Amino acid sequence: MRRAPVFDGLPIYTREAMVAEMRHLGRELEPATVDWGPDVGSEIIDDDDPR
Repeated sequence: MRRAPVFDGLPIYTREAMVAEMRHLGRELEPATVDWGPDVGSEIIDDDDPR
């Protein structure tokens, strides 16, 4: 993989580079999906609320 450009001492990764690295690593390293359950309280967004 090509080295990422650096700005202020930190690497700058492009989306294309990150996707290429994910494909290179393969699906076996993909994290498991977590079911957090339904939204509650302030997490609920009601788009039809006139406020």
